[in-house]
Amino acid sequence: MMLLLLVLTSQEWTQWRGPARDGVVPAAQVPAAWPKELKSKWKVAVGGGYSTPVVAAGAVFLHSRSGESETVSRFSLASGKLEWTKSYPAVFNKNSYAKAMSKGPFSTPVVREGRLYTLGVTAILSVWDVRTGCLLYTSPSPRD
Repeated sequence: MMLLLLVLTSQEWTQWRGPARDGVVPAAQVPAAWPKELKSKWKVAVGGGYSTPVVAAGAVFLHSRSGESETVSRFSLASGKLEWTKSYPAVFNKNSYAKAMSKGPFSTPVVREGRLYTLGVTAILSVWDVRTGCLLYTSPSPRD
């Protein structure tokens, strides 16, 4: 999966489908005139999954998959530079009917009050410090 970001506004997009969870950019944030052609500011290669990026605190946060691990990453909104990344094992065996689909993650992160919340494919909730990437909390595995 490639992450392609067009920086059009300073609006924070801290959860799935944006500030109001409706996919709408407030009218005050929409440019009065659109350029004839949009130009990407940056792009980076990232892992797989169905999670969407979120934007907060001048950064883009992404929850993705690489092999048998899930990865949480912070990129600079302005430059696309990787600021931190954390990985953890997330072994997941899929049902035979879904072999062609990704192994996740399926849930989009949420940013709130300096914390990034992720829900992994193995149903473990993790809480990260948005500045440092320090893991603040991990829920017990539902298998325990």
